[in-house]
Amino acid sequence: MTLSSAQQWDLTALTMFSLAACALFVVVRAIRTLTRTDVKDAQIKLRSQLGQIGWDFTQNFATSTGVIGSVLTLILTTGALPTPTHILPNGTYAGLAVFFGTLVIIAPMLYNGTATRVNVAANEQDTGCEYRGRVWGFLLAALATEWGLLGSISTGFLILLELYDGGSLPVLPLALLSAVLGIAVLAFARYSWLKIDGTIRDQFGLSATQAQQKQQGTGAAKLELVRAAPQEPKPRVTLL
Repeated sequence: MTLSSAQQWDLTALTMFSLAACALFVVVRAIRTLTRTDVKDAQIKLRSQLGQIGWDFTQNFATSTGVIGSVLTLILTTGALPTPTHILPNGTYAGLAVFFGTLVIIAPMLYNGTATRVNVAANEQDTGCEYRGRVWGFLLAALATEWGLLGSISTGFLILLELYDGGSLPVLPLALLSAVLGIAVLAFARYSWLKIDGTIRDQFGLSATQAQQKQQGTGAAKLELVRAAPQEPKPRVTLL
């Protein structure tokens, strides 16, 4: 089915607006992290090395949620949506589910694509090397994960509107579910804000935001950020 000009605009707005929002978020978070005093003192740059990726479906909150959301969207497009749909064609929703789900899945590959083989002391896996990615690779993987999850949530919202237009969903459940999706976006944004900063700092042994007050001769307080001793090998990196 050929998309009308209005549908093409809706599809472009959905994909590009979510990308722009996530890109802006990641850029601001990266600037805030890399310009912190202790981070600059540790000489952490975009090309600095992080640890090997640790892939665990049970611990990667955003990855798990994005994949599950894409699967649910595919299930809904197989028969729950009204015929015809009003905003986008049924097949387009299925395509969006696959697209945003794929973004979440390939995020670890983006990080591993920046990896460098580094010889280290034997760790608990009894190996003498690690494949360390870069800070910019981690940020790129975070962007892909956020784009996939935000796109999945936005697609879910459009499906709710389709169900409402088709008479399958009353206005009260629509309002409640829309509020839940909005809260989920805000919660994920807060989680991502903390996780990106914390992951980078933890990789270099920097304390969370500890500070100690030192009294000077005039009695004025001076804040000194505390840096912990680095450890080898580096901890594994977990994505969002």
